[in-house]
Amino acid sequence: MAGDEIKLFILDDVLDADRRVEGPAWKNARTPAQVVYDCPQILIVNKPAGVAVDGPEDDTLLNRALLYLNKQGEYKENDLYTPPCATGWTPAPAAL
Repeated sequence: MAGDEIKLFILDDVLDADRRVEGPAWKNARTPAQVVYDCPQILIVNKPAGVAVDGPEDDTLLNRALLYLNKQGEYKENDLYTPPCATGWTPAPAAL
């Protein structure tokens, strides 16, 4: 009838399903990370509630950070990111 309203609640995953880009997962992050501080050794970003730090989905904090670095020219598609171990230190290479 005239004047009736219909409200649809569609999941973002459904709306974004057709915009997926081929390539690394970070290319499909919803938006670049919100940077608080950036210098050559440290990148501090804001973590929005509900966004996973890392995981199987494309829109993670890590992928947002990589997208930000790519837009800054500091990270390229074929670069390999190796996260540090869980304790925060990176193991030294094995001695020959």
